[in-house]
Amino acid sequence: MSLSFASATDGGTLILYVAIDYTPPVYPAPGSILRVPGMPVMLTITQYSGMNPGFGALRPLRTVTVGNRATVASLADEINRLPKLTGGPISCPLDDGSHLTLRFGDADGSHHVVTVNLRGCRLVVAAPALAGWLFDDPKLLPRLIALVNGAGSSRARYVFDARTLRIVLFRLFAATGGRFLSTGQNGQHLLYLSSGTLLMAPAGGGRARLLARGIADASFAIDDLAVLARPIHALHRNDLLEIDTKTGRAHALYLPVGATLVGRNAGIGQPGLGDAMACDLQYVWSVVDRRLAGIDPERPNGDRSVTAAFLPPQAPSRLIAVSGTGDQIAVYRPGVGNTVRNCGFSRVSSGGRLVHRLHVGGVSFLSWAPDDTRLAFRSGDSVIIANVTTGAIHSLLSLRGQTIHGAAWDPWSHVPALSVGPTGAPAWQSHFELINADGTGARVLALPFAGATELRWSACRGQTIGITRVMPHGTQAWVVSLPPNAA
Repeated sequence: MSLSFASATDGGTLILYVAIDYTPPVYPAPGSILRVPGMPVMLTITQYSGMNPGFGALRPLRTVTVGNRATVASLADEINRLPKLTGGPISCPLDDGSHLTLRFGDADGSHHVVTVNLRGCRLVVAAPALAGWLFDDPKLLPRLIALVNGAGSSRARYVFDARTLRIVLFRLFAATGGRFLSTGQNGQHLLYLSSGTLLMAPAGGGRARLLARGIADASFAIDDLAVLARPIHALHRNDLLEIDTKTGRAHALYLPVGATLVGRNAGIGQPGLGDAMACDLQYVWSVVDRRLAGIDPERPNGDRSVTAAFLPPQAPSRLIAVSGTGDQIAVYRPGVGNTVRNCGFSRVSSGGRLVHRLHVGGVSFLSWAPDDTRLAFRSGDSVIIANVTTGAIHSLLSLRGQTIHGAAWDPWSHVPALSVGPTGAPAWQSHFELINADGTGARVLALPFAGATELRWSACRGQTIGITRVMPHGTQAWVVSLPPNAA
């Protein structure tokens, strides 16, 4: 630090100038843990999407393998020399989860993973080493982005493929009177019923916790902090309970009179709370007097969204499905076909702008992909995918006269799963069919039982599918685990 004085021009006041020569703390300090230890000779970079726009999960976009040892060594050194973060907790409100995963391969065969976050605080994380951030090295991110988009890079494969997806674990949660309800927002908790008893269990295993008795239906709300439930003996179908998952305390919540729940699927039975909350877990969606209404269970009196009255009147063949963000609504009517309209997501009555129209008949099933872009529907005996942004459509498969009992999508909107069974046969004869949305393949997923009907695919990393199994004399709640992914 140096000090200097100068006289002011308007009098005898002295002005003090302070110059500080500041050098950030050197990192890595001797003896500290390196973010990239050893002698890396190979590097694989994978770029992942964020979770915005749209309600979906992180998915790989592009990947590249770098074999030039000098480039790999210089990147490792650059990451190791980022100054460490200091101070307490920091807020990163603009972080949407988008990131680069750097997998360094060492000469001894070991691997070291570094995560470079692309938005928000732009942290560079490689536990157990201390984190750094990109702001301290303006050249690092451009180098990495140039590599992942440069020579030798390619579009990353989808995380799951219908042709190769396998199950690594089966778990029975409720053997009698079971029903699987929700995988929650972040894949950390599971919600299910066992003979009217509402239970919440850790997704990774552990003891389930009783939340309430005498429950007919339920779903997690946002962050799994609360559960929205319908008591078995409710006076009216729209008389609900909101249950705090930490304390177990409950209070009443009433949907508008005449409200009918809607979700991402239509045409496979009356939607339940898990369907109506599945869009974003923040709002419970329903149709009231030709309007779409969303109510936040946490703030039912202050956070309500209602569209204009642009929905067609109730009719036996009318189908309505709401997209993942609640921004779009698909409607089928005989003689009109499929129409997709903007909901006008606001607290004032608005919406109704036409986004997409397809003149098609005989539609008996609708299902939105999580990305809000693709809409699957059944027309006659065919399952068809429509891109509501581009207007492109293609046929996925022929159902050969079978009935659809349940539907779900993987979080990356690539693999729809259908529970199908012979028409006229009981649901306990149904099986589980996977299809790639781009039409590249389909297959029956092998389960140790038949009768998988209601399906709940985890919206975070997609590693869990909750299943309600229908049997000749009851129902069960099952969970199947899929291989972990590197997102």
